[in-house]
Amino acid sequence: MNADPFADLDALRVPQDCTEYMTGETIAPLPLRTLKKDKHLRINPDPAFHLLGVYLLERNKIEYLVLPQFAAALSDQPRLCDLYVAYDGLDEFFFLKIKRHNPGQEENPWYESAAFVADAALKGWVKVTKPGGRQWGYTPLPFNKPEPHWLTRPLKDLLAMTFPDRVVNRHDHDVIKDFEARGA
Repeated sequence: MNADPFADLDALRVPQDCTEYMTGETIAPLPLRTLKKDKHLRINPDPAFHLLGVYLLERNKIEYLVLPQFAAALSDQPRLCDLYVAYDGLDEFFFLKIKRHNPGQEENPWYESAAFVADAALKGWVKVTKPGGRQWGYTPLPFNKPEPHWLTRPLKDLLAMTFPDRVVNRHDHDVIKDFEARGA
């Protein structure tokens, strides 16, 4: 008579070390997003999770981080932005991209209103609105939504996961070479 193979379930299991996955920390790139109407938003209030005044460039639906000393090589294409680690209330962390006007450009009401919403989301939960459809706005959430369990990985690690091989950091970078080849 055969012994019951299910009598000792531990004997069936292959031992695994899953401690990296049990921490709740993200191990995937954070998506890069802008404000979206009717979405709940909370920004990590810790300045260690903000990257203010950075150039971003979108090429073929891919975002590149452009070091300031290489932005001029791409004319006015890189956009000055602020990046914040944010949370949407639906279990997803992301980088919130708030556009700013580039040096020498006029102020833009859309950018200013987006910065206003981001400032509010640094202080508490907000619902993003577009009053009259002309600029961004927000409504503080009327209930006590719990504070997210913020990521603890350093910002530099989150950026490295989000922008792997997508940092324009030299004059012979493919993005600059492509720009020059097109004669733009």
